[in-house]
Amino acid sequence: MNRIPLIAVPALCALLLVGGASASAVTGTPVVTDPLVTLAGSAPTAVVPAANGGFFALNSGLDSVIEYNAAGQQVGAKATALLPVGSKSSAMVSDLFGSLYVANPGGAKPSVSRVDIKTGAITPFSLPAADVPVSLAISSTRDVFVTKKNDEVTRITPADVVTLAFAKLPAGSDPRGVVTDAAGNVYTANHGSNTISKITPMGDVSVYATLGAGAGPTGLAITPKGILWVSDEVSDTVLSFDTSKPANTPPLGTFNLPPAAHPVALRVDEFDNLFVADSGTNAISVIVPGNPKPQPVTGVSSSPVALAISSDNKLLVASKDGNAISSISLETKIGTSTIGPLTVGTAFAGTATATGVGDITFSSPDLPAWLKLDPSTGALTGTPTASGASSFTLRALSSVGRSDARTVTFDVAAAVVTPTPTPTPAPTTGGGTGGQGAGTGSGSGSSGPGSAGSGGHGTGSLASTGADDVAPWGLAGSVLTFLGLGALVLSSRRRARSEA
Repeated sequence: MNRIPLIAVPALCALLLVGGASASAVTGTPVVTDPLVTLAGSAPTAVVPAANGGFFALNSGLDSVIEYNAAGQQVGAKATALLPVGSKSSAMVSDLFGSLYVANPGGAKPSVSRVDIKTGAITPFSLPAADVPVSLAISSTRDVFVTKKNDEVTRITPADVVTLAFAKLPAGSDPRGVVTDAAGNVYTANHGSNTISKITPMGDVSVYATLGAGAGPTGLAITPKGILWVSDEVSDTVLSFDTSKPANTPPLGTFNLPPAAHPVALRVDEFDNLFVADSGTNAISVIVPGNPKPQPVTGVSSSPVALAISSDNKLLVASKDGNAISSISLETKIGTSTIGPLTVGTAFAGTATATGVGDITFSSPDLPAWLKLDPSTGALTGTPTASGASSFTLRALSSVGRSDARTVTFDVAAAVVTPTPTPTPAPTTGGGTGGQGAGTGSGSGSSGPGSAGSGGHGTGSLASTGADDVAPWGLAGSVLTFLGLGALVLSSRRRARSEA
């Protein structure tokens, strides 16, 4: 199938503190790199942590073990080890002392290989043709236990002593997953008989739990406190048992996954969270202590078959059909360190979010008095009361126990003062009466026919009336001029008559 390389840091996961943002329920979204490693034809069936966030991938399609660093880059030019041709390896564990053990059901002869991770040298442990290995577990004393399709469990000691039939299970058991507890007991998930077997350090076998028809137990995991987890691939459920209780004690819990989830691989982290590989829905789920409902973590590009947790707190997922290894960060991370813009007297609303697995709760030990934080949604609201720079501590805690803290700084601007405009006075109009002008004036003129007078000249001032002071004098001048012209015409006519 086609895959698109994806580094997912959804917008809802990075911390966003912006004025006007709205609050919503906070369910963390992890940082997912899918695929982290892809290699054509590799068909990985197991992944084991290495130093500094690196890991070893068991490639059943290439009959090899390859080491990768935390960034998904191959360490060295060659594979760590080349297994027998056609091994179709199904499982791998580390003894934490420089060796890997690999179950090889294929090839010319079934076997278990011990790989020296420094030199790549292989020590084979050949098995009879009927002893087809399925899964592996290693105890605190470095004994390796191998479930086989012939309903037996083989033990290999650190001294390379092999006990082929260390434990014989009832016929038709078809054991799949296997784990060991702190006391050296071994538990097997019997897919064929829908039971869980318990094997003592002496090899004595008993039925620890009967799961009923249609369960299909496949994967096992156990916590340091002795809580045994069982994935029922057929019934789409996960069960938990307290191994300190007698056999056939009812399970502590039954956890229902979505239909067709088909859970297979299980992995417990340091906080006793259980991660589940849902092979049918191409997804990863998590069961958190105290929560009766499994929570979705993320989808992956193809069917997951194996899980591991790296030293840098990433869940590593092997997808056989997709020829890929993916990584899911389990850390909770706050994404920024400032909020704003902020102004005195202006309401602010923002939302704090963070990347992580499960539900995320927010808190702050030193929040400003004017600012409120909703712990379940991350909503930040309030109205600043004073200008200036300040800060507070923001904390985020995921439901899987991972936390982060960040100093958030902010700067409040002073309120903007808008000046009050000065009103323009309304102009005065015509109804008023001007005051009496005061001043002196002189004038000269002549009389008689044909003469024209000239107006006097004066100086002085008049009180303003809002009207034009020149207009009345202009009108008077026009009238006098007209009358003068009339008198001149009349005088001319009289002379004409008298001369006649």
